[in-house]
Amino acid sequence: MKKLIYLRLFFILYIVIKIVAEIAFGSGIYEESLQDVPVPEFIRSPAAFIITTILSNAFLFLIGLLFFYYLLKQKNWARITLLVIGILNILDGGSALLFNEKIMALMSQLFNVGSMNQVIVLDRVTGILALIYWGYVVYLLLADEEVKELFSPENHNLPNI
Repeated sequence: MKKLIYLRLFFILYIVIKIVAEIAFGSGIYEESLQDVPVPEFIRSPAAFIITTILSNAFLFLIGLLFFYYLLKQKNWARITLLVIGILNILDGGSALLFNEKIMALMSQLFNVGSMNQVIVLDRVTGILALIYWGYVVYLLLADEEVKELFSPENHNLPNI
């Protein structure tokens, strides 16, 4: 059970680091993407970007905490859901590292983003974070003996199918 409590703590740290990385690397992308777009001035401000980043991640953070609440209550559906989320994040993080500059150059022609290098850096930084954190989550929920024992059918008086 202690490992699951630490996993929730690592989730909090992961989200905080992710927010900081998105603000640090994404602010330039945000400003460049709005250069030719007629929007009110307050939307162009760095504060708008920071607030949007924090609010969107706060929503994901609250949903994640809800799943961890049920995981700590040893609900197997929460474990399976977190495994699926983890595997999808691992695939996303891996694809971020495999994206090459030619694909990003094509995307820069399709979308109004000036510096694709900033997009690549942001995508790779958040991809590496996802690989580290969600890789550990998947390992812990699938392979760790102590965690497997917590969710075993015998522990919940369920029939072993």
